[in-house]
Amino acid sequence: MCKVIMIGCDLHDKTMLLKIAVDRQPAATRNVRNTTEGRKKMIAELKAQKKQTGAGRIIFAYEASGLGFGLYDELADSGIECHVLAPTGLERSAQHRRRKTDERDAEQVLAALRAHVLAGNDLPSVWIPDRQTRDDRDLVRARVDIADKLTMVKNEIKSLLKRGRRQPAGGAGQGLDASLPALAEAVGRRAGRAVGPRRQRGAGQQAA
Repeated sequence: MCKVIMIGCDLHDKTMLLKIAVDRQPAATRNVRNTTEGRKKMIAELKAQKKQTGAGRIIFAYEASGLGFGLYDELADSGIECHVLAPTGLERSAQHRRRKTDERDAEQVLAALRAHVLAGNDLPSVWIPDRQTRDDRDLVRARVDIADKLTMVKNEIKSLLKRGRRQPAGGAGQGLDASLPALAEAVGRRAGRAVGPRRQRGAGQQAA
């Protein structure tokens, strides 16, 4: 059976804590900066370790988080097998939850990976959409977010018009999209008159 380098990673926005082991050997701990250069250096060192030890595979695992699948993509592009694990699929004792640390989390990911590779246990991997699907999802989320913000602005303007007993051209609720820029400008002018003297003083101080 060929040797396998296994890495359990606790991933954060700026750092990664790694537990690196070859088969059943004791794990080594390594801290890596979660930057483009830091990840490139990590991948190069893992490949160098593979060559040095004569290992046949490098298998990397980390828990899914809000950081997305960028690390997965980089590892896969470099020929390193990677698994992204569902946090809910990892068993955690009450003691682990009370004394949770980055090192303990990385050790647990490594233990799950070792059990999968060496004993055939199931690994709680999440489904990873392809890059095109992820891009499409990001586009849909952005459009929904913009639509929600536009609706919020419309509602605020309608409320302002009601308080002033005014209506946009075409009647209430009609032509609001077309008149939105003009309404925003009008609201800005009214706000400027309300705080005109104060804003003028501020402008004079800034010019000085």
